[in-house]
Amino acid sequence: MSDHAPTPHHAAPTHLETIGVLLDRMAASADRALLLLTTDGPRSERMRQAWWRLGELELRYADLADAVAERRRRLPEHPRSPRRLPRSKGSR
Repeated sequence: MSDHAPTPHHAAPTHLETIGVLLDRMAASADRALLLLTTDGPRSERMRQAWWRLGELELRYADLADAVAERRRRLPEHPRSPRRLPRSKGSR
């Protein structure tokens, strides 16, 4: 996403998590919510709390996406982002 995000305003703060970390958290939360729905049933308090947490993460993602699109927030670089290495003399 950061490759396709608009250039942030120079004073825009950097978000603390990468998009990948946030999406991983959402996926784990969704997995837990679905598991509790099937094991505890739809009236379980644990299931309701899990779905509430998933909804909170979805709202955070939407807020972050809006802030990035409006140049109010910048995304951190992924620590494993590919970097171009200089070519050695014998490589093509």
